[in-house]
Amino acid sequence: MDKLEIDRPGGFRAFLLGAARNIARRHEVRRRPNNPLPDEVLADDTGPAEAFDRAWARALLREAAAAQQTSAEGAGPAAVRRIQLLRLRFHEGLPIRDIARLWGEDAAKLHREYATARDEFRTALRVVIAFHHPGATVEDRDRLAVELLALVR
Repeated sequence: MDKLEIDRPGGFRAFLLGAARNIARRHEVRRRPNNPLPDEVLADDTGPAEAFDRAWARALLREAAAAQQTSAEGAGPAAVRRIQLLRLRFHEGLPIRDIARLWGEDAAKLHREYATARDEFRTALRVVIAFHHPGATVEDRDRLAVELLALVR
């Protein structure tokens, strides 16, 4: 931790990425395989930086989802139901019209609830980003939110 510079751009994330990259390089040098992989195995072109960025994005999105869940539990049943709506839409891949049919709701009303749920998630994500990047401007947080969401698609 002697080389950790708190004020350096990228903060702890950049330090952690550098440490992980150095360890991976040392490990890879020791582990060179004698036999290459068979031709049938598809290559994964994801480099360590891209893999790290995706894992970091997923961690921040999980943190935002947990914050949204906590907030929803304090806000009441309608907010908790919006969390369920997001889960059905994103984790189960169900279209809003199918969820509306499943719940016996009007699809137009559910679309409005879905928009509210997404706004609530964005707000939670901005709070998480602000925690991890305390000096970031509102514009920076919004840009980072878009980048994080793009990384996990």
